[in-house]
Amino acid sequence: GITTEMVRRAVRLTKDAGIEVVGYFMICIPGQTEAQVHRTIDFAVELDVDYAQFSWTFLFPGSEMYRDAIRAGAFDEDFYLEFARSPAPMDVIAYWENPLPFEVAHRLTKLAHRRFYLRPAYLWKQLKKIHSLDELVRKGRAGIDVAAYSVLPWKALRPYGFKGGGERGLRGVFSWGV
Repeated sequence: GITTEMVRRAVRLTKDAGIEVVGYFMICIPGQTEAQVHRTIDFAVELDVDYAQFSWTFLFPGSEMYRDAIRAGAFDEDFYLEFARSPAPMDVIAYWENPLPFEVAHRLTKLAHRRFYLRPAYLWKQLKKIHSLDELVRKGRAGIDVAAYSVLPWKALRPYGFKGGGERGLRGVFSWGV
């Protein structure tokens, strides 16, 4: 398996070669505790990659995790099978509350973005990379989006027709992008 030391080395070698590094961090994996999520956030900050994306784990049809959720009784119905039978615009995602409730996962995702992107050293590093007015505008807009997502309440997120709460609960929520 891949160890954290292997990841540290890969990031260091990539940076030494002058290549920007993007880290994708899955948090709130079924069975993961809040303390484990905090360790993942700490690791991302330690790695100091150029950009980071923190996402909770989504259930995709056909995956082992999806089958586990069905076996655990998390669904009222097979959401994706019903979607395949009767396609309609899909503006929801599935989140399995196992054990972290949706509200906690949402709070931790916002915290991860805040801790990573709003560090003074990170902001200074990004400012030093700007070489044009266009780049300043693009990075400024992206920074505002990240700050707004990380700090402001997100009212569009709400349950969507699944069993809610508890270890076996599955919630659908409006999706969003950073």
